[in-house]
Amino acid sequence: MKRYMITRKALARYRTYAPAYFPLVFFKVMFGQVSPYFNLWMSAELVTAMYEKRVKEELYSLVAATLLGNFVIQVARALFCRRVDTVREVLDHNEAAAFYRKTLSLDYDKLEDPKVHLLRRKIRENSYINNYGVVFMRELIEILFSCIMDILFSAVLFVEMVSFLAGAGMEWFGLVLMLLMVGLVAVNIIVQAKNMNKSSTCWNRVSAVMLEENRISAGFAQSGMDNRIYRQQELINRIYEKNNKAHLQAFSEVYGRIFVLSIPNTVLLKLSQLCTYLVVCFYCVLGVFPVGSVIKYVGYLGRLTQGIGNLSYVLSSLKTNEQFLATYLEYFDLKNDMYQGSLAVEKRSDKQFEFEFQNVSFAYPGMLCPGKEDGTGTKAVDGAPLGTEEVSGEEKKERAKDAAHGMAEKPDGVLGDEGEKVIYALKDISLKIKVGERLAVVGENGSGKTTFIKLLCRLYDPSEGEIRMNDFNIRKYDYRQYLDLFSVVFQDYNLLSMPLGNNVASAAQWDQKEAERLLYEVGFGERYKAMEKGLDTPLYKDFDEEGVNVSGGEAQKIALARALYKNAPFIILDEPTAALDPLAEAEIYSKFNEIVGDKTAIYISHRLSSCRFCDKIAVFDKGRIVQVGTHEELLADGNGKYHELWSAQAQYYA
Repeated sequence: MKRYMITRKALARYRTYAPAYFPLVFFKVMFGQVSPYFNLWMSAELVTAMYEKRVKEELYSLVAATLLGNFVIQVARALFCRRVDTVREVLDHNEAAAFYRKTLSLDYDKLEDPKVHLLRRKIRENSYINNYGVVFMRELIEILFSCIMDILFSAVLFVEMVSFLAGAGMEWFGLVLMLLMVGLVAVNIIVQAKNMNKSSTCWNRVSAVMLEENRISAGFAQSGMDNRIYRQQELINRIYEKNNKAHLQAFSEVYGRIFVLSIPNTVLLKLSQLCTYLVVCFYCVLGVFPVGSVIKYVGYLGRLTQGIGNLSYVLSSLKTNEQFLATYLEYFDLKNDMYQGSLAVEKRSDKQFEFEFQNVSFAYPGMLCPGKEDGTGTKAVDGAPLGTEEVSGEEKKERAKDAAHGMAEKPDGVLGDEGEKVIYALKDISLKIKVGERLAVVGENGSGKTTFIKLLCRLYDPSEGEIRMNDFNIRKYDYRQYLDLFSVVFQDYNLLSMPLGNNVASAAQWDQKEAERLLYEVGFGERYKAMEKGLDTPLYKDFDEEGVNVSGGEAQKIALARALYKNAPFIILDEPTAALDPLAEAEIYSKFNEIVGDKTAIYISHRLSSCRFCDKIAVFDKGRIVQVGTHEELLADGNGKYHELWSAQAQYYA
């Protein structure tokens, strides 16, 4: 059983989604399997009764018992089938919910980790291949129940057959027959065990081929416009032909290999069936067995050999499926390591919160590269050059020592191996953000603007330095309470395929007047007037045919309304007008101070014309803050980065 540890662990988790499912399946299978055995038994009794020319009343009673028994069995099976189908829906729903709850519960750094992305994709892709994973495990368990029933019911009849032999003074032959049957079964199981790993290896190759096919197909399906514009059909056909050849070759080799491996099992099963036919027919002729027993014993023992054959398939398939279950369990076993904090965030009516970045540096996990003599070529994920720093062996030890003796929640420094460079997305950031302030964050792509916001919102923790709120390291604050301080519109915001009111409120219920007021303030009023159902209007058509598709600019306005509806003391807008036309953008800017009110606002933008109303502008370049000041102060510095950016865009402002 040790070799099925992964299956048992996955089964234990899967059962929690609907504990009643497998017991119900067991009874459904039991009534399904008892039907053929019951009919074989009654058929044997009827044949024997007719052969012995019993009275008609007894024959009628046997027929009535057969009909009544079948009626009861089929009704019971139908009831269990209906219940199983209902519970299966609950099981699938709860399993999907558990998967997404796990996703939502992960630390944000894990959600962005490419390894975790790949893990989720593998789980999804595995389900495309014969439902490999938990669904295939569920199907195999049902087949296993069927095998167990076949073996148990057949064993009962086997004992009856041996008792007939004993009654005829042939105990020794009954013992020999039992040993022969058990021996054949034992040899069959041994052969199965030896073939398991071989067949599993064969299917691994097929799985790899099918995964590649599925990924390529999915990629082509998502590029329909490009396929037509650039006439890529010929290229696609060639790739499909190549994959089809690999697919057919892999399947041909696998099925050929499995056919060879199945020969010993098939021979052993046929031998056991042959022994059954010979023994039963021989002893019927001798009069040891009633004539009807030919039907009963041959049928029962035939189902026994079939059950053993199915058991071979189940054992082999469970072994093959374990690699896919391991991927599934690996995802659920992911651990969060971000310190959650315990200090309560003070609920201040005056919203007096002050933040300070103190020498903050940050490198995304795994962002190390071999050192180069000239230090060139170091790139971040998005391709923009970032700050790098040589880390000596002694310095790494010192940093590790400092982290070990600091706060319990303090993260380790970003340390590479000897001679490696640490690729910093941000380096030595020091900045104060005062309550009620309007701060603009500007810079070229890849300069670290969005990373700065992620650190402030504690989606990541600094690699070095610390961020403080009201003189306390933000890591000390209760994580969820801390997140409640921020309303953010990120570049990659997302709206749900739910009613408009749910999207604005991010809740099941909403304040209609407040939601409508905010939609009008952000410039969504004209479109809102056209929505007959108002806030009950479903967005998109994923779940409702009457859903409304909104444009990118309209969606961005809804996201802005959602951020304002939360009414958090800090509002952060990461390129909030990127999808808006110039007129709508000007409307948002003109109302910005009025909309934000007394909140502290941080505004990320590439369009420097939007920065003039801000109290302070922080200019980022290659992961560092290179300038801080007002629009006029920064523009006066002709050699500064802000002046360079402004000059590059001046033609558009004119």
